[in-house]
Amino acid sequence: ELRVLCVWLGCQIGLLSGKHAHVITSAPFSPTNINVKHALHRKRLYTSGAKLVDQLEDMCSRQEVPFDMREISEHLFVVLTSLEAECYAVTKLHQQKRASDDELELSSILLEVVQDMKREVMRDPDALKVVFKNALSTSATANYKELLRVTRVIKKMLVTTVAEATPASEEAQRALGFFINSLAHPGLDRPPSLDKMGSWTILTPLYEEDVLYALQGDALAKELKLKKKKLTDLLSEGDDSVSLMAYLKTTFPHEWENFKERMKTIVPDVDVKELSEMDFAPGAWLNDYRMELQMWASCRGQLLARTVSGMMRNEAALRVLAKLEHPMPPDMSDLQYQRTLDALVCNKFEMLVTPQTYGKNRDSKDVRLKWLSRSMELLLQRYPACLKAAFLEKADLEGYGQTEFSVCMKGHDPEDLNTLPHLEDQPVYELYRIRLPPNRYSARGVILGEGKPENQNHACIFAHHEGIQAIDMNQDGYLCEWLKSRNLLTELQPSPPRPRPRCPATATSTAPLRPDWSGAQLHALVRTRQASTVPTVQPSSKGSFELFCDDDEHYTIGPDWSGAQLHALVRTRQASTVPTALVGFREYIFSEAAGALGRFAAATEYAFGTISQRTMTHPARIRLHYGHPDIFNKLFVMTKGGMSKATRLLHLTEDVFCGCNHMLRGARIRYKEYISCGKGRDMGFDSINGFNFKIAGGGGEWAISRESWRMGTRLDFFRLMSFYHSAVGFYINSWFTYLAVYLNVYALLLFAWARATEIQADSVERVYNVQQVLQLGTLALIPYAGQLMLETGVVRTALTLFQQIATGSLLFYTFQQMTTAQSFAADMSYGSGKYVGTGRGFNIVSLEFVKIFTLYCRSHLYMAFELLFALSTLYIVRDCDSCNYGSLTWSSWLLAVTLLFAPLWFNPFAFDLQKVAHNYLAWRRWMDGDVDFTTGSNWYTWNTVQLEKVRNDAGNNTDNWLNIIGVVLGTAPYMLMALGAASRLDICLDIAAARRHPVLCNPYIVFMMATAAIWGLVHTTIVLRHYWLDLARHKPWRIYRWAVVLLVIGFVIAFIVGVQRVLEGKALDTLLLVVYANFNLLVAFHKVITPWASQNNTMRAFSDWFYYTIDSAIGYVMFILLGLLSFIGIVGVLQMKLLFNDTFSEQVKHAKIGRAMRDQRIMGAPGGQAAQAQQQQQQQAPGSGMPLGPGGQPMQRPSSAASQATTFTIRSMVQSEHRYM
Repeated sequence: ELRVLCVWLGCQIGLLSGKHAHVITSAPFSPTNINVKHALHRKRLYTSGAKLVDQLEDMCSRQEVPFDMREISEHLFVVLTSLEAECYAVTKLHQQKRASDDELELSSILLEVVQDMKREVMRDPDALKVVFKNALSTSATANYKELLRVTRVIKKMLVTTVAEATPASEEAQRALGFFINSLAHPGLDRPPSLDKMGSWTILTPLYEEDVLYALQGDALAKELKLKKKKLTDLLSEGDDSVSLMAYLKTTFPHEWENFKERMKTIVPDVDVKELSEMDFAPGAWLNDYRMELQMWASCRGQLLARTVSGMMRNEAALRVLAKLEHPMPPDMSDLQYQRTLDALVCNKFEMLVTPQTYGKNRDSKDVRLKWLSRSMELLLQRYPACLKAAFLEKADLEGYGQTEFSVCMKGHDPEDLNTLPHLEDQPVYELYRIRLPPNRYSARGVILGEGKPENQNHACIFAHHEGIQAIDMNQDGYLCEWLKSRNLLTELQPSPPRPRPRCPATATSTAPLRPDWSGAQLHALVRTRQASTVPTVQPSSKGSFELFCDDDEHYTIGPDWSGAQLHALVRTRQASTVPTALVGFREYIFSEAAGALGRFAAATEYAFGTISQRTMTHPARIRLHYGHPDIFNKLFVMTKGGMSKATRLLHLTEDVFCGCNHMLRGARIRYKEYISCGKGRDMGFDSINGFNFKIAGGGGEWAISRESWRMGTRLDFFRLMSFYHSAVGFYINSWFTYLAVYLNVYALLLFAWARATEIQADSVERVYNVQQVLQLGTLALIPYAGQLMLETGVVRTALTLFQQIATGSLLFYTFQQMTTAQSFAADMSYGSGKYVGTGRGFNIVSLEFVKIFTLYCRSHLYMAFELLFALSTLYIVRDCDSCNYGSLTWSSWLLAVTLLFAPLWFNPFAFDLQKVAHNYLAWRRWMDGDVDFTTGSNWYTWNTVQLEKVRNDAGNNTDNWLNIIGVVLGTAPYMLMALGAASRLDICLDIAAARRHPVLCNPYIVFMMATAAIWGLVHTTIVLRHYWLDLARHKPWRIYRWAVVLLVIGFVIAFIVGVQRVLEGKALDTLLLVVYANFNLLVAFHKVITPWASQNNTMRAFSDWFYYTIDSAIGYVMFILLGLLSFIGIVGVLQMKLLFNDTFSEQVKHAKIGRAMRDQRIMGAPGGQAAQAQQQQQQQAPGSGMPLGPGGQPMQRPSSAASQATTFTIRSMVQSEHRYM
């Protein structure tokens, strides 16, 4: 269309004749650039053509021909020269047999026409003015207005506006913007050529994470001939009537439109407007192209398919660079050229995925595990050139028995002509198989340590290149960024010597070298001088690097050099440089588009991956290895400890230990910001907290490790402080912050009991609130805001922070810091650090309340309710009339409400009355002993696991007496509260004897008497209960129980109403103070006996009973709160609007309505459930009320004895294991 318009315009202004127009419109052009010169000609054609069109537009708008036509003639000459280059390109294509004879003939005719026009333009440039005037003045041609309209159409086709060139996707805008800005980065030097660049392998460990989204779970199970199982797929709707594809379409609307346009290019019959995900369903007309939909959806999640797709763009980037640096020679065919490029790219890059359990999953009968292996094979087939997979497999080997192997495989390439005949029908084929040493002492096989580092270690042998890049399975890559891979690999080179020390193998005035010296004498001299020489090194990340055996201005290596001399020179140059162990670079968190929780997690990681690591690199010089996406110098690290530390239960954060190991060995760790890749973070509330729990536990192990001690003893003061802050100091600070909040509240309460709050109320108010607000969540936003301000400006930063605060970021960060503090404290006390499988799915499924309760009850909800109880007590006591308790305690109230409300607010669809009712019944069954299938436990087994470390049930706690001492000291606040409450007793006998003897009015004496009476009654009740129940005498026990209840009620009434006549003081306040003080004593006693008397069945039963009571009370209060908020209704609407987006909220509402209508139709249908129930009722035997059997006889009900004999209740089993309950 553009060619036709240009030819028409040339004919109208008189530059082209009819013959010329026919030749230009019929002549073929080369579809691609054949060489660099051809590409430059095309660039000049576009530039000069656009300027020529601008001048024609100006000429037509002004309706006059300019006086000076030289500029127009110059642009026209460039255009004609470029057309001449197009003709030569077709000639070269014909020589390579890629153009037909007819095309060659047409291009030859065009060449003659173009050369003739060039001669005319060169001979008389001013003749163009006459041509334009004559053409535009005649009535046979178009007028100025028509020419102006056509010229503007051509200009729109050649020139793209800023709005049209801006991608609709925010991620695409960010990626292109970062790429353009990074080109001006001062650290981005001129890269080496592709032939001289280093090679690297991307290593991605994988266990049983999702690889590729299944299309439909039921259809997949039917295809694999396996039993149906709940599976994360695209088309199935969840409990809230929302499918995963529906969520992805509302979250990524522009990318969905792009996908439909791409499908139009693959299948021309596709209607872009009507295309939906159901067209790919089993049996639909696009089912054969379902892999395209699965890859599109998987590349929007955090699956291995996205990682592989992004990392394999390295292959595409290297092909682009190879074509630019090595154009196809004229005497080489397309196939030969393609094979040459393939060989070059594969020699520079490969990706190695380690699906550890692939061998087991391949033979599994579980549909999900089977799909994991099948989807891994699909990826290997999709990228057969540079993608490999390594896994562990067990096999019986003659003479060795069952043996474990490390196996490497690749995908079958149907276009590869070298494939062996017996491998053509296989999707993958085996490359290598290595027998591993047997482990006869445990069932873990070769995986002795933590799973992820061991998975990396067994696969390193299949990484055949010079560098190893650590990439997680939820990352992404961009083509524009991988064009800078050559620069990144040059950063692995050691720092150049400045200045280079003298070679110890050269002659000096004190010890001249003689030709009769033996090699041993020369070697001894070199080692002596090396030991006495301390090279001065100034590491630099810039400058050209010389090989250790190259010539320089000091030494010229010749054939007369001995091996010892060359060895001495190389060792000296090595000693004068600082090796580089690994290079890190920044990441972009793409999961922020998944909702509010995704944005919160992305903000934390964004600040750590940019401003924090930049500061740790310079000036702190303390950056370690933090996993992805660091690239290792394999030649260095594999001889000095490897890339993964894998000691079980110690190296939970194996990446930090690895970086520390190489820094201790004298290597350098760099960080560069001119290149980036994508990274996904957890998007669910439970998965985010699980990740922080794991990291904090690893921080506890890091705090007690040898590496931490060795680093701390070898650093100067300033680097030591940076090392502390960037490592274990963060966790210690979180722990101390929450400990300070806890102790602050009890300190205020102690002041209130002592009537001393008014003395220092102003100073206490200023100190408590300021430090808590700064440290509980607010500090997490400061580095994030600073980096945002640097990159996006003040206005964008303010809007982003307002959005985060409005959606509950302070609640999230406060709750997250509590998780970190609790995990670190538990690991430091009991060594409970462990790997937590978080999962990285989308947060569109509501968690059951039992799951929330088991995750956060003991670690967060206990703290929240204790703070609420203490703050309520402080408000009731109120000893200071001039104090403002609201301003004094508002931050503590905020913390308590945050810990209580955050798990509910960040749980999707939680504020629904039907869900609340369902969750309440499930929680009650769980508390009564039924096993909940979402957690795999009931309250009794969960409580046992929670107290296992505290009670030292396994007997492996080191220095358990220290833990007991810590628990005893932790009861000090409760003891002080009891003492303070007892001191406020002001009751006394209103008789003369009491006034003469103050002992009778002493509050502590009164308290001890009341306490002795209470616990005496409790002890008597417990003894009588055991006595009567052991004798199976239930009637006396029931009579005694009711008698005690009536006696206590009567005593309280009599004390308040009648006895007050003979007492001085407030009777009701006295009762409440006595109960409060004894409750604190009970809590202190319970905390002490839990670890101290854990082997005493009576004390163990009491401890469990107390926990059961507290857990029940917390559960009931949570359900009351949840029910009230659900009944209001507006809370659920706000949750959906703030945590997600409006489109998804409306879609959820419509899905629920549609599902309710479908259920109603099913219930009312002739074959529905109601009709089936009515039909079953009609088939019952008349008069018997029993349904009829196959022979028409009434079916017999099983007897009660038989039902009791065959019924199995989980609660009975659990209670039998816990007889002390």
